Amino acid sequence: MRWLWALPAFLFGGGVGLSALAVHRHAIWVAGWPLPWGALLALAAPTAVGLWLRGQVPVLLGFLLGWLLVVLGALAEGPGGDFLLVSDVLGWGFLGASVLLIGVVLAVGVAAHRGAAEAGGR
Repeated sequence: MRWLWALPAFLFGGGVGLSALAVHRHAIWVAGWPLPWGALLALAAPTAVGLWLRGQVPVLLGFLLGWLLVVLGALAEGPGGDFLLVSDVLGWGFLGASVLLIGVVLAVGVAAHRGAAEAGGR
C-alpha cells in the first residue's frame, strides 16, 4: 500500500528540488563573508522531509528520487548555453552536499525501517 504514495512523493520531491534550485544561490554578507542561506535552506528542506519519512522506504525513495532528478537535471546545458547550477564553489558545493544528503537520509530511513521490522518480529 505504501508504494501508492511513492508517485505523489516523487512529484513533491521534484517540486522541492525545483525550489532548492531557485534559492540555492541567495546569500547575505555577514562581517565581510557570504552566508549562503539559500543553499542551507535548500538542503534543510529535504533533510527535514527525509527524516519525517524515515522508516517509510518506498515513499522516501520516491521523494528523494524526484528531488535528485531535478537537481541533477540542472546540470544539463540549456538551449542558450546557460546552466541552472553554476560551476563555481557554491554550485559544486551544493551538488556535493546534495548527493551526500541523499545518502545519509536514505541510510537513516532504511535503518529505521529495519529497526521497526526487527522490533515487530520479536
